[in-house]
Amino acid sequence: PLPQVRGERLHLWQFRHVATVPFSAMKVLVAHNRYASAQPSGENMIVDLEIAQLRSAGVEVVPFLRSSDEISTLPLGQKVTLPLSPLYAARAQRELRGLLRTEQPDVVHLHNWYHALSPSILDALLDWKHSQPPGAARVLMTAHDFHLICPNSGLRHFALGRGLNAEPEKLNRLGYLLAHR
Repeated sequence: PLPQVRGERLHLWQFRHVATVPFSAMKVLVAHNRYASAQPSGENMIVDLEIAQLRSAGVEVVPFLRSSDEISTLPLGQKVTLPLSPLYAARAQRELRGLLRTEQPDVVHLHNWYHALSPSILDALLDWKHSQPPGAARVLMTAHDFHLICPNSGLRHFALGRGLNAEPEKLNRLGYLLAHR
């Protein structure tokens, strides 16, 4: 089944204007850090559906997926560096650079990067995009939460031991953002 927005069924042909090649010749790299399998996630479901629908439309999909489940299997030396991984994950950046070089996708669709991928992969994406002819490489991101502007992703300010809902209409004010982090 295709997803619906406001009751209208979406079809891949509606998005053809972003494609520079026919769908059957298109290659899409999907990057996502999956949440733990013990904690069902809408983001994981969306990514799985996207990959399945792209493949059913004849698009070649190159998954670049990490999972929070991998944390328990890491050697102790890598576990020690885990607190830094949300900020800079050198291994993920290196692996993505290699994948971009070998696969040469037409589009990169980034979903959740938080913890195992980190914002460091944005450097790899930017370098790759600049190495391509103008308009040949497209990068898009679906922001499923507020990690871009809020470390706890839920726009919550934890003051005095209780959660307070942030006020999204004030998010364009730097002072508000700094006071509510």
